[in-house]
Amino acid sequence: MPGIGDDDAYAGSEELVHGLFDSSLRDLEERQALERANRLAANIEIDIEQNGPLGQYIKFRRQDACEALKVLAEIDPKDAVSVALAQSVVREYLRAVSWVSASIEESEAADEIIKRDYGNVE
Repeated sequence: MPGIGDDDAYAGSEELVHGLFDSSLRDLEERQALERANRLAANIEIDIEQNGPLGQYIKFRRQDACEALKVLAEIDPKDAVSVALAQSVVREYLRAVSWVSASIEESEAADEIIKRDYGNVE
């Protein structure tokens, strides 16, 4: 006949099992997120190298930014609308490049975490 102590032991082991499952699921979710970051960066690099849609976008934004910088050098600084438009074009390019760089850096960090915490298991 089970006593009160046995119920407490069962409750404790149940919490332990749930804790282990929660920990395992968190590890799997983290690994999945890290791998997703790696895939995103790989896709970005491939797209840029193969002049895909993102590569084209970056290329065109860069051309537009170069033109905007030329305009900024030539326009009247008192023409606030033209200055703001040219600055906006340059900022759009810089945001796109920043996003690409951040994605690649995030992938590199994710790769290091995967190697450190999970080894090279595929």
